[in-house]
Amino acid sequence: MNLYILLVAVSATGKEALHTGPNLIMKAVLVNETHLAMTEAQKFVTYDNFVSGPALIAATSDNPCMVSIAGEWGKKIKEMADAGNRSQSPMYTLRSALTNLFEKSGSMSVAGGNVYRKREDHVKSVEGVALSILGESTPGTFYNCLTEEMMEDGMMSRLLVIENADEHRPARNRAPVLVPSAPLLQKIKAILYFAVTNLKTPRMVLPDEEAARMLDNFDVECDNAIDAAGKNEASRQMWNRAYMKVFKIAGLLAIADAPAAPVILPPHVEWALMLVRRNIALFKSRLDKGEIGTGDSAIEAKLKEVIAKYLATPTQNPLYEEMRKTAIVPRSFIQARLARFTALTEHRNGANRALDDSLRNLESIGFLAEVERSACEKKFNTKAKCYRIEGGLE
Repeated sequence: MNLYILLVAVSATGKEALHTGPNLIMKAVLVNETHLAMTEAQKFVTYDNFVSGPALIAATSDNPCMVSIAGEWGKKIKEMADAGNRSQSPMYTLRSALTNLFEKSGSMSVAGGNVYRKREDHVKSVEGVALSILGESTPGTFYNCLTEEMMEDGMMSRLLVIENADEHRPARNRAPVLVPSAPLLQKIKAILYFAVTNLKTPRMVLPDEEAARMLDNFDVECDNAIDAAGKNEASRQMWNRAYMKVFKIAGLLAIADAPAAPVILPPHVEWALMLVRRNIALFKSRLDKGEIGTGDSAIEAKLKEVIAKYLATPTQNPLYEEMRKTAIVPRSFIQARLARFTALTEHRNGANRALDDSLRNLESIGFLAEVERSACEKKFNTKAKCYRIEGGLE
């Protein structure tokens, strides 16, 4: 049931509640609690900062069942991306451990340890690790740091991203609810008590007949979407493990409803499908707009978006408007619209060269065609470099 959930929202919109909420719930659970076993429930939630793969494996060895509440997790993902293939770097080992642990919650699964020169530094392997992560980040930090390498090694496909696209700062809540309602608190206590007293007794969570049919249909849908994506790795990763995430979310809902005998029912699958489909649609939208990653593919996607908006939107600039009506766009217009685009400003070859390289690539595939300057000067009275938009917009 391991999940890596990332809340993405701009600053000052309240995402800090992700940290305070679980803490308030656990405190409420333990108030006046006399059963000694329930004190073990405190171990289920941790705010520790894992700095490397061995550190994470060691932590799961001591506490094999926990949810990690991680602040500014987007920055952590950026550090993992920056580590590249430096296999001995702490962030690379952390990324490797996380990708491995995502599928290691089963009772027959083993998360490998680490052997070092000094015996006292050894980290033991551990069976059936139940590790989930609940993190938060701002959109810029998270989406800009996603590299093609992270797409290919499966890190992105393991994340369930929940984004609040509303940039409006909400009014301060003058009457916050600091304690769960009595019925909800009793429900949480019952789930935690069952978990504590059956910690070493794995249970299967299976769907009923109708829920199984719904899951099978989605599995086929994922297969077809991956096949249709071809060699586009980013598009493939949108659907890779989507079925697994739906199954896990539906399973967690079933456990919450009946921890002693969980059965996945159609409403559980419906809710999980809604959440995962929204995640896929969000990722696709940002991918199409060139808002994910900082590579050449991100620049080309952004170029297409800028040009599509240019064609569809009348402008107050008389020169640009005259050109727009004949499907011609000046390079200066494109450059101005991408002046603060991270994929360009941080490109290894510099912004100007990266832009020219991307424009040439769009020419090579027939999307753009450079217009002779003499023709532009004669028709539009400009010496600016211009491109005719030949097609390819979807």
